[in-house]
Amino acid sequence: MDIVLIYNCIEIFLWLGFSVVFWIPAFKRGEKHRWFCVAGGSAFVFASASELVEAFTGVWWRPWWLLVWKVSFVAVFVLLLGWYMRIFPDWRERVFGKGKETRE
Repeated sequence: MDIVLIYNCIEIFLWLGFSVVFWIPAFKRGEKHRWFCVAGGSAFVFASASELVEAFTGVWWRPWWLLVWKVSFVAVFVLLLGWYMRIFPDWRERVFGKGKETRE
């Protein structure tokens, strides 16, 4: 088995795992958070599908539409990051912690 094919198969399951991380809280969240989780989960499922196509073609830039597909996911993930920062106003605390503790 080719190492590139093995890597693509690992990536398929990695993106599917990220989609599960988004789909599980989609059933527990409020309305605006639920749509964020559904959008994120769907984006990662489609990213996994693009990896499946890449596993069969062997490269990510051929055919041309696969390259467009992959570039569109970068744009979608940037949009999801902006959406996250908008719906969670305390995102800095969530990502970086509560802030610096003062030393005495």
